[in-house]
Amino acid sequence: MNIYELLKLLGKNAAQQYGGAGEAALSAATGIVSGAAAPIGGAIAAYQNNGANPYEQEIMNFMQRNTYAPRTEVGQQRVQQIGEFANRNLVPIAPMLEGLVLPLTAGGRARYNPTTSRATMEQIVPDSVTGKSMGQAASANDMVAPQPYSLLEDFADFGKPIPAGKQDTVNLRHKTSGKEIVVTKEGAKSPFYTKEFDVVSPNESLLGDFVDFGKPVPAGKQDTVTLRHNTSGKEIVVTKEGAKAPFYKKEWSPLDPYVEQADNNFNEFSKMYTSFTDPESPFFTDGGRINSTDNWREVYPIYRENRNKSALVHEGASELSKKWYAKKLSEPVPKGFDNAVLFTAGGTGAGKTSAIQQSPILKPLADKANIIYDTNMNGLKSSVKKIEQALDANRDVDIVYTYRDPEEALRKGALTRAMKMEKNYQSGRTVPLNEHLKTHMGSYDTMFKLREIYKDDPRVSIRAINNSFGKGNSKVVPLDKIPKLNENEVSPRLTRALEEEYKSGRISKNIYDATKVQ
Repeated sequence: MNIYELLKLLGKNAAQQYGGAGEAALSAATGIVSGAAAPIGGAIAAYQNNGANPYEQEIMNFMQRNTYAPRTEVGQQRVQQIGEFANRNLVPIAPMLEGLVLPLTAGGRARYNPTTSRATMEQIVPDSVTGKSMGQAASANDMVAPQPYSLLEDFADFGKPIPAGKQDTVNLRHKTSGKEIVVTKEGAKSPFYTKEFDVVSPNESLLGDFVDFGKPVPAGKQDTVTLRHNTSGKEIVVTKEGAKAPFYKKEWSPLDPYVEQADNNFNEFSKMYTSFTDPESPFFTDGGRINSTDNWREVYPIYRENRNKSALVHEGASELSKKWYAKKLSEPVPKGFDNAVLFTAGGTGAGKTSAIQQSPILKPLADKANIIYDTNMNGLKSSVKKIEQALDANRDVDIVYTYRDPEEALRKGALTRAMKMEKNYQSGRTVPLNEHLKTHMGSYDTMFKLREIYKDDPRVSIRAINNSFGKGNSKVVPLDKIPKLNENEVSPRLTRALEEEYKSGRISKNIYDATKVQ
């Protein structure tokens, strides 16, 4: 056992038996002893190192190595108090107490006053106290605060290596480096570790790359999420259950393969999108003039095979829609079209397109618009962003909001359309019930907020259609005449309607299951 190990053992015993006072006494005593022995120890070290370091530096190194540094907060505070006392009362008379004071102050190596800098010491030590290896020069040098002591390297000294099979452990994360270590609960009780480490609950630990809480993904498992580490770029695959942990967003982001495809294959997908030219088809894009996330989903083979997977490709389709919108805004307006963007708004199944086409007032707007953005506008932030993009591109904005009772929109709109598509295209486009409700509630609220935001901007107009009077009987009405929706009243009606449609045989089990899913 060397002196350093002996000092740590003595310090640990002192802390356990006498607390901070014991550590402070041990620190002061070792400082005095090391100071007395330093000239000889420094000379030996200088000789062994062939003069690599100045003799005075070797003396200082010797004293630092052989002076115990307190490990508890109380011990550190007591030693600092000793240092402050020495600074105020003993350093000025150092020449008279050379045999005691300087070993004490130098042996402390600024542990007695780690907050005092060299510049500060040069101001407070009297000019009369001089000397090459003592007085102001030596004391100012001795009192320079060392680099902050890091627990990262020797945490095992008190955290203990973890015995095999040991379960009562604690995960700690270093506040600066982010490095994580595992210590026993006993080791983690040291009161000062919190200076550099945070306790991390097992569910929050990134150790093991999510294996601990994300579970190894079983072979053939489909409901998985790919996550990319925000700093390192490392990617891992976890189950959706594992990815639900709310904290993963701090350091990991979901990686959507369909968004990646949207970025990498945009030109190829665009050609396919503009080829949907059949006006009778539910995927009609009019050569790309109609920009619809629903229709962008059709470029993904996995979706065409099973349109119940709309949620799977939603982010990719949404990214394609955003890219296409920006592209169209950057192009000149074709001859014969108005310099305008028409936005549809309203919940799923509201009959937005058909209601506009049946209106002698609004159909001309749709026919002449440079761009038709077929959307729900159920979120204010995204809606404002789209509108501002159009205005920045010197386009006028026409918003047409279509209202339909959410239950009727479900029965006669969303579910009827899904069944028709299933018959003609092997699978039908479905919308989960909670999303159906969200689009109706959100678009209603957004319209009134947009009206307030753009009330003084003549470039933006908002019109409303009430499409709750039966097929072919929609009416253009003031926005204030649209019935107000109550979510607590609407939600149970939608649930009952879905059950009734399925039990009556009007929808298939596939459509029912895909709509019911939350």
